[in-house]
Amino acid sequence: MEIMEEEQKYLEYTLDVIDKELRKSKEKESQLRKEALSLTFEDKKRGAHFNVNAVLAVYEKMINSLTRSIPKPYFGRFDFVSDLSSKPIKYYIGRNGISSDNNLVVIDWRAPIATLYYDSEVGSTNYLSPQGLINGELTLKRQININNSKLIDVQDTSLVTEDELLKPYLSVNADNKMKIIVASIQKEQNTIIRKPYNANLIVQGVAGSGKTSVALHRIAYLIYNLGDKVSSNQFLVLGPNNYFLNYVSSILPELETSPVVQQTLLKFTSEYINDKISLVEDNNVNHNIGAFKSSLQYKEVLDVFLKNYLRRYLVQNDFIIDDEIVFTKEEIMDSLFDNEINDYPNFERTSNYLLNKFKNEKDKLYNKFNQKYRDIYISLPKGDPIREKAITDSNNLYEKLNKNGEKLLKKYLKGLMKKPIDIYKAFISSLAEFNLPLMNEDIQSLQEKTLQNLKKKKVTFEDLPALIHITYKYMGNTSNYKYIVIDEAQDYGLFHFDAIKEIAPDSVFSIYGDLAQSIYSYRSIQKWEDVVSRVFSDNCELLKLNKGYRTTIEVTNNANIILDNMNLNKAIPVIRHGVEIEYQNKTNDIIYKVNKIKELQSKKYKTIAIICKDDKEAKKVNTELTQNGIHSKLISSKDQEYSGGIFVLTSMASKGLEFDAVIINDASEKKYSSLSDIDGHLLYVASTRALHQQVILFNTELTKFYEPNFLKKEKQLVKSK
Repeated sequence: MEIMEEEQKYLEYTLDVIDKELRKSKEKESQLRKEALSLTFEDKKRGAHFNVNAVLAVYEKMINSLTRSIPKPYFGRFDFVSDLSSKPIKYYIGRNGISSDNNLVVIDWRAPIATLYYDSEVGSTNYLSPQGLINGELTLKRQININNSKLIDVQDTSLVTEDELLKPYLSVNADNKMKIIVASIQKEQNTIIRKPYNANLIVQGVAGSGKTSVALHRIAYLIYNLGDKVSSNQFLVLGPNNYFLNYVSSILPELETSPVVQQTLLKFTSEYINDKISLVEDNNVNHNIGAFKSSLQYKEVLDVFLKNYLRRYLVQNDFIIDDEIVFTKEEIMDSLFDNEINDYPNFERTSNYLLNKFKNEKDKLYNKFNQKYRDIYISLPKGDPIREKAITDSNNLYEKLNKNGEKLLKKYLKGLMKKPIDIYKAFISSLAEFNLPLMNEDIQSLQEKTLQNLKKKKVTFEDLPALIHITYKYMGNTSNYKYIVIDEAQDYGLFHFDAIKEIAPDSVFSIYGDLAQSIYSYRSIQKWEDVVSRVFSDNCELLKLNKGYRTTIEVTNNANIILDNMNLNKAIPVIRHGVEIEYQNKTNDIIYKVNKIKELQSKKYKTIAIICKDDKEAKKVNTELTQNGIHSKLISSKDQEYSGGIFVLTSMASKGLEFDAVIINDASEKKYSSLSDIDGHLLYVASTRALHQQVILFNTELTKFYEPNFLKKEKQLVKSK
C-alpha cells in the first residue's frame, strides 16, 4: 500500500507539471500567432516571419507531446546511484521527456541512461553516457501501469518473472496499428535499438519477435540522439507491399518522430530509374530463372554486356551544326569514358566538358564554319542571289552557334541517354551469346517472358536489381538516404542487396528478416552470412531475436513443429498460455466457418483472419462468407488500408501482420505438400499470425508438416530402404 501511495503522489505531481507546462506553452503559442499576424511587409522582407514560424513549430510540437503524455506519462521507474554520487536518484521513464524549470520529471526512453531500465537488474551495473562509461548500482526497478491518467498497478521487477511483467502488453487485442513497445522493450531488442549509429546490422528474428517494431524504434532512437546531424527524410524503409507499409505507418508519429520515407522496392526502383514500371504477378515462376536473376552471377553477365554495349552503341553520330562537325563521336566517346580509363560513361563530366569547350570556342567555330560563306560572298558580284543567300546562311550560322548552340548540344547529349529498360531489353535479347548456368529451354523461356513483360513496362521482382544496376552504371546516380531499413528481407536475393548497397555506398543499413518465412526460397538467400561477406565485405553485424512475443505458447509450439520438420531453429515462446489449437476436417463446410467466426467475434476479438494459400482460394472463400452474411474484406498486397474486422487473405499477403484469431482455411496435404519447401514456408507464415487463437481446417488429410518429426521419419524410411 505504501508503494501505491508513493507512486500515486508522483503521478499527481507529474500530471500537475504537464498541466502547468501545457498552459505555459499554449499561452506562448497564442502570443506567437498574434505576433505572426502583426508582422508588416517590411518585417517579412527581412525574414522575421521565418523566425516566428520556427519558434511556433517548437511550441506546437511541445503541446502535442505533452497532450499525448497525459493518459500515460511514464511506464517505469528505476533508482540509480553512480559511483560519483552518494545517494540514489529516482528516474521515471516514458515515451517522451517531461521537464519543468530545468527539473527533469520524466526521462525519454531514448536517453542514454534509460538503457538501465531495459538492460539491468538490481545490483551493480553501468551505462554508456556521452561523457563515457558510468558505473554504479541499480537499487530499484519498477514497472508502473497507468491508464487514462490513473494508476492501475505497480510491480517491482525483482519480485516477479520477466514473462509475468510482459503479460499485460502481450494479452491485448490487435487493431489497425502496430503497437509501440517502449514500455516492454526486452534486453535483446534494446541491444539492437541502441547499436551505434554507423553500424550495419542484419537481424534474424523468429516470427513475432518484434523485428519491425525494433526497426522503427531504432529509427526513433537514432533521430533523437543524432539531433541536427540527421533528419527523418534521410531514412528509407523498404517494405514488402503498400498494405504492410500502411500497417506500420502510424508508429513513428506515436514515438514523437516525423514520418520517414516508406516504399516498396518496386516504387524505389521506379523512382531511381525514372521510369514507371509495374510488377507482373506470375504464379508459375521458373525457379531456375528466378534464382539466376537474383544472383550475383547474373550481375557479372550483365557487366560483361554493358561494357561492350555502351562502347559500341552509345555514340553513333558526330555532333553537327550546319552540316559541320563540332565534336566527333570519337571525341565524345573519349570524354564519356575518360579516354577509355573507365568502363562506364560519365554524362555529367562529359556534359560539363563539352558545354564549356563549346562556350569557349564559339567564335573560333564561327570563323571556321563561316569561311565557306565568306568565300562565296567574295567570289560573286553584288545582286547575285547565291551571294545574297550566303549572307543569310552566315547570319543563320551565327544565330545557331551563339543563340541556339548550347541548346542543340544539350539536346544531342540528352539523345545519347537511353532508358534503362531499353538497355535491359538489349541485354535480355543477347543472353544466348553468353555461357549461362541454365538449360537452353530455360534461356529461351527467360528471353520470351521477360521481353513480353518489358514491352508493357512490366517486370518481375527478380528484374529489379538489374534495372537498378544498369541505371547506376549508366548514369552514376547515388541515393541521398543516410539510413536504409529493409524489412521482410528474407525474400531478397544477393543481387537485390548488392544493387541497393551499390547506389547507397555511404548509407547505414539495418536489415530485418526471418529465413523461416522465405516464401520465395528459389530466389532468397540461404544464409545471412552470405550477405555479410559478399555484399558488406564483413562490415556488418549479424544479430538474432529468438523469442516470439506475438503468439501464445500453444500457437508457437504448433508452428515450431513446422520449423522442426524443415530443420530450422525453433522460436522460444514467452509464457503466455491461450486456447489450444483446433484442428477440424471442415475446409468445405461454410456453415462451420460462419459459426466459428461468430464465436470468435463473441470473444471481442478486433481482428479475425481467414488465411488461404493463393488468390483463387481467397476469392472463393470471401465470396462464400459474403453470401452467408459475414462482412469480410478480401485483402491483397495491392491494398493500402488496414482496419479492424474480418479479413480473407493469402499467406503471402499476411507477412508481417498479426490478428487476434486466425483460421487457416485449408491445411490439407494436397494444398501444403510436405514434399515442398516453399509450401512449408508459406504454412509457417500462416501459422504465426494469431495472437490468441488459431483454428486449422483441412480436407480429408492434414498436411504432414504438422506431424511431429514427420520429415525425420521420412528420411529414416528412405535410408532403411
